Amino acid sequence: MNDLNIEMKRCIMCGKLKPLPEFHKKRDGKYGVQSRCKKCQKDCAAEYYDNNKKYIKEKSTEYRKKNSKRTAIRNSLNSQAIT
Repeated sequence: MNDLNIEMKRCIMCGKLKPLPEFHKKRDGKYGVQSRCKKCQKDCAAEYYDNNKKYIKEKSTEYRKKNSKRTAIRNSLNSQAIT
């Protein structure tokens, strides 16, 4: 799985020892995975979104206005891929 044949890693958030597949890959991370397990990473992302919902929505709206042609193309490509 990696050069050191390490199969377990301790999550820095929950402190539990978990198998490497329970961590997202990160090329430059120790053992090639992130320091937080997938569950803790998901919890952190949800908490960040909850705490910054207004800012995220403003930035998203700003990006869509600034890149209207790009988003229109992406939306049309996505709708074609679905059908």
